Amino acid sequence: MRLNEMDIHLTNRCNLLCKTCCYSSNELLLPELSTYKLKSVIDEAINIGCNDIHFSGGEPLLRHDIFELAEYVINRNINLRIQTNGKLLTKENAKKLKQIGLKDLMISIDGHTKESCDFIRGKGSYEAAIEGIKNAINENFNIRVNAVLTEANKTLFVEIVKLATSLGVKKCSSFYFTPIGRGANNFNLWINPKDYIATCDMIDKDIEGFRKLEFDTDIIIEKAYSKWKDASSISIDGFTGCGGGCGHVFSNRDYLILRCDGNVYPCILLVDTPFTLGNVKSTTLDNIWKYSKNWEILDRSTAVKQCVDCEHINLCNGGCAGYAHLLSGNYNNSDPRCVKMEIVPLCPIMKYNFRNDKLGGSSDDVLLD
Repeated sequence: MRLNEMDIHLTNRCNLLCKTCCYSSNELLLPELSTYKLKSVIDEAINIGCNDIHFSGGEPLLRHDIFELAEYVINRNINLRIQTNGKLLTKENAKKLKQIGLKDLMISIDGHTKESCDFIRGKGSYEAAIEGIKNAINENFNIRVNAVLTEANKTLFVEIVKLATSLGVKKCSSFYFTPIGRGANNFNLWINPKDYIATCDMIDKDIEGFRKLEFDTDIIIEKAYSKWKDASSISIDGFTGCGGGCGHVFSNRDYLILRCDGNVYPCILLVDTPFTLGNVKSTTLDNIWKYSKNWEILDRSTAVKQCVDCEHINLCNGGCAGYAHLLSGNYNNSDPRCVKMEIVPLCPIMKYNFRNDKLGGSSDDVLLD
């Protein structure tokens, strides 16, 4: 198994206090790996096959060495994307990032108006994101605008897409809010399975006009669920690690998350649990990748026994260990989101692109024409 993609959470410091933050940024104080150590881990990741690196936070532009680290990755001919809230994406910083060779930015925005966005992300977040998008557009970055879908904004996603496209953005995506980290204190914002399916159906209907115009904007959502009768038509055979579910990742892993304190995780759904794969301060990334016993967290054999007679067992494979831990307190349980004969819980990371009807394990998978 070869590592392909790694998210590097550079810092848990942030200049916002988003209600949906899975890292509890700006509240949970975490030590940060040094510039030297991060470069060393990046080298290790490349040596075991990594092609894509994403810098996240917190707010990664708060790192004093962000330009040095970005340039280091780019000079190794690795694809790099920086995920930012836009508040520090000034004209000067956008130009500097462009000069060192950065191509890809993901900018977060959770509403199409000041009121709707600031409700989730905090005062001033909307103006900051819009200004950051404009500054990035002026430097010809490849921009993806991303929203986190919650009860508060589930009817607004198409309006966010319209706003982004009016600014010149051609890629829009949404994450399905999972109540972990700070989100655990805002469980009321979680969209339950039946309502989330209805939300996705509504989005599909709302963008029919785009379809008729043969729109060239990629509109990506995390699928999260399938209607029971439709699940048999879904195949994860072509997926790599991400998006295929825990059992699939266990046998076909190609992805890691490195938290700023050195802890390594197999999935964002597990960063709020004790189940780290290891820490790069005490062992090598290669050793974690190949030998960590905690990869067994994703072995869903116990959960599968609870679902052995289910017709969709090969797709669901007992469901998500993260959601099992979140909703039942035990990652070995089957996924509590399952509604037998109605709803099949998919990997929450699974992506769907409305433009080309592609399903994939990552956004890059469904962006490919």
